[in-house]
Amino acid sequence: MRKYFVLAAFAMCAVAASAQRANSSASLKQEQDVDMKVHFGVRVGLNVPNMTEKGGGESENMGSTIGWHIGAIADIPLVKNYFYITPGLYFTQKGYKYSEYGDKDKANPMYLEIPILFSGRYTFGIAQLQVNFGPYFAVGVAGKEKETYDGDTDKDDFFGKDSGIKRFDAGLSVGAGVTLAQHYYVGIQYEAGLANLYDGGGDDKLRNKNFMVTVGYNF
Repeated sequence: MRKYFVLAAFAMCAVAASAQRANSSASLKQEQDVDMKVHFGVRVGLNVPNMTEKGGGESENMGSTIGWHIGAIADIPLVKNYFYITPGLYFTQKGYKYSEYGDKDKANPMYLEIPILFSGRYTFGIAQLQVNFGPYFAVGVAGKEKETYDGDTDKDDFFGKDSGIKRFDAGLSVGAGVTLAQHYYVGIQYEAGLANLYDGGGDDKLRNKNFMVTVGYNF
């Protein structure tokens, strides 16, 4: 009889241990599933854009101005806590400001932009450091160019039919940021345009450049 009690007790302990392991595995899996979910965030910030013009073998910075950006991102985990893909959708203002000998030229083109960034992460305490790199693609949607020469001022649509400027832009983006307490984001980013904005042939080239300071909230 004692043998049967011992066997029964052993069986009950084995069942309890198995249930505990199953419960722990389920909890761990649930936690991993939460960590591997796609999260979304909103972003807003300051731009310091300019454009570089190249012609006749010489390259010139048109001059920096001030712009802004606003948008949303998706944070897609590939390797939990280490590697993510972060696509976004932004409305962003770029351009330049040029002044010489009293003549002035200022442009503020606005773009709808899609960055697709590969993001490496490192977590310490409540902070998560991230380094971002990847391409961006954009289409111009609005903007003006204001020119003042010899005291005369002229305003035109930056992407007007006779402007000679293409709406499509693309380039590379690189930067870094910190997320605090899983929600609050602060970061910087630099965009180097690779597409020639000048329409038509020829050797002249015009490209966007942009430095960004961004804050945001992750849901």
